[in-house]
Amino acid sequence: MGPRITPRESASAVEQVRARLLTALHLGQHKPGDRAPSIRRMATLTGLNRKTVHRAYRQLAGEGLLGVKWGSGTFFSEARPAAAAHNPLAGALLEAVERCRVEADHLGVASDVFLRFLGLIIGGRLRGTEVAVAECNREQTGLIERELRSALGVATRELLISDAVAHHPSSFSGVRAVVTTDCHRREVTEMFAPLGIPVYRVALAPGFTHSLIRCARQGPVLMVVCDPSYGKIFLRMLRQLQVPREVLGRFEIVGREEFAARGRTGRGTGSIYVSPLVGEIDAAALRGLRRIRPQRYLATTSVEALKVHLALELAMREECR
Repeated sequence: MGPRITPRESASAVEQVRARLLTALHLGQHKPGDRAPSIRRMATLTGLNRKTVHRAYRQLAGEGLLGVKWGSGTFFSEARPAAAAHNPLAGALLEAVERCRVEADHLGVASDVFLRFLGLIIGGRLRGTEVAVAECNREQTGLIERELRSALGVATRELLISDAVAHHPSSFSGVRAVVTTDCHRREVTEMFAPLGIPVYRVALAPGFTHSLIRCARQGPVLMVVCDPSYGKIFLRMLRQLQVPREVLGRFEIVGREEFAARGRTGRGTGSIYVSPLVGEIDAAALRGLRRIRPQRYLATTSVEALKVHLALELAMREECR
């Protein structure tokens, strides 16, 4: 008597066989009405024994994926399963899900990891996940935190790189990932790799700097930020973009307090950018200045990529528990 097959093992065998058959259809190797691989061939492809493949074929025939023609063999069904015939939308949705699952299988992502990934990225389960934002100044950490909370619903924690070394590893308990920009990615990775905390990058939205540069080409630009030390970083970034020296000279970057004091002694001309971290500014202080309002600080594609990487990392970590 052979080994007893548990229900879980049987279900796994059916999934393996189904994945092979659907892949063959999706890649155009077979089409509806074609003969399905023989039980012997499928056993070789999957590493399953023939009896298990035979049981899987019978179940898939019952679902409508396969059809049996007595005396001729097993064929890919030319009609959709009954459920799909009654509800075309449900059938199309099922096919789409199966395609995604098969592709995930080809990428080496197990079905349970794939399901957890979908729950995180589509089901809103990233909400509340704790993410640290590591930068060298509070202006950048604040802007990045603000957009990640809005776009992904994650809980953020500010982390100044200059202070990170002094923190005990236990202070990062609960942090599932660290986010930084390319400028600091190497040093931040070196800090957190020993703790097993992944580090991801985000990129600035091109429109943010370009809108400021365009205005500076036309005249003075005053930037009011929550952390004036950001000024050196911003101007260094513009130099890396090879912005002409005369354009660089038109930027002035101040904190809220300095701007408020200036408002009492007179107004300037040109353009002004007020960081969303600064809060409300007296309208009278803005008189005569053209307001610059970039729509976002981070590139949308960068935030979407972070969402995918974070969801996959969490899904795979859950599998290891």
